[in-house]
Amino acid sequence: MDIKKKYLNKYLGTDEEISNIKNYFILSTAPFVLSEYPTKENNKLIILNEIVNCFDVNKQYDEIEVNEILINIFCEYVSIRRDLVSYGFMERNEEGTIYWTTK
Repeated sequence: MDIKKKYLNKYLGTDEEISNIKNYFILSTAPFVLSEYPTKENNKLIILNEIVNCFDVNKQYDEIEVNEILINIFCEYVSIRRDLVSYGFMERNEEGTIYWTTK
């Protein structure tokens, strides 16, 4: 089981709980913008699962492209980028210069 599935299976709640978390943290979906970035792990996972949808699954991104997408979502784009990789939503090459989604 990959990291992403492990964490999502552990933390996903009811549809109502997930909806409430999304409604609290997501300010806009078009464009995708957060009101704040969650600190609680279960909330973070639900939001990261939404953020990764802003990336094309068939494309590789350099770090600048990833940052440009994430900075428009929330100012703490470096933390979000790191968490996307740490929780298995994205992977990167050894140099940390190329990123891609695992979804």
